[in-house]
Amino acid sequence: MAFADHLLLQVGAPVPTGEEAVRDAWASFAHSVTVGKPAVIFMRGTLGAPADRSSLEAAARLRAAGCRHLEVVDVSAPGANVPDGLANLPDSAHLTLPQLYLSGAALEGWLDLPAAELRERLFAAGVALGEVP
Repeated sequence: MAFADHLLLQVGAPVPTGEEAVRDAWASFAHSVTVGKPAVIFMRGTLGAPADRSSLEAAARLRAAGCRHLEVVDVSAPGANVPDGLANLPDSAHLTLPQLYLSGAALEGWLDLPAAELRERLFAAGVALGEVP
């Protein structure tokens, strides 16, 4: 479902404010970007050049699970794939990044998963995996 279509479904619903509004807008956007794809990570920088400590940790966790190639949305340089109104959302105190989505759904707590379990989840989503270091 496209981001705009997802927003149209919310017409008539109570208007969220503050933290709830940020989280709802981000969830709608992230879902529209990730649906139908095995895996997408939203992070600052890329897997090869993470731009902050948490993104560095995320890249290391993915490598430990044998994941070398993954679609990355660099939220610090969003480009044309991010609507204007959402370009500043990743800077919100109400969002925690990086976020990993598998088959259109956020994988909550993924940075705390053992590497073997993360590998199983990635494989089940259809991510091509290599050797574990």
